[in-house]
Amino acid sequence: MIDYDKLRGALAEKRITQAEIATVLGCSRQAISNKMTGKNSLTIRDATAIVKLIEADSDTIKDIFFADSVK
Repeated sequence: MIDYDKLRGALAEKRITQAEIATVLGCSRQAISNKMTGKNSLTIRDATAIVKLIEADSDTIKDIFFADSVK
């Protein structure tokens, strides 16, 4: 289960915008918005690119993309 709040927090810490993610992934900002709200699923490719953008360590990856529960 993806913890979208933690993901948004990690992106905010690095000052990475949805527009920047969209550019990297080659899609629209709206598509990223839909993925960040859970309306559409993040793909493995999406997650991999985001991990690289935020320079996530293994604990951060686990906390965001393999959350046991989400508040």
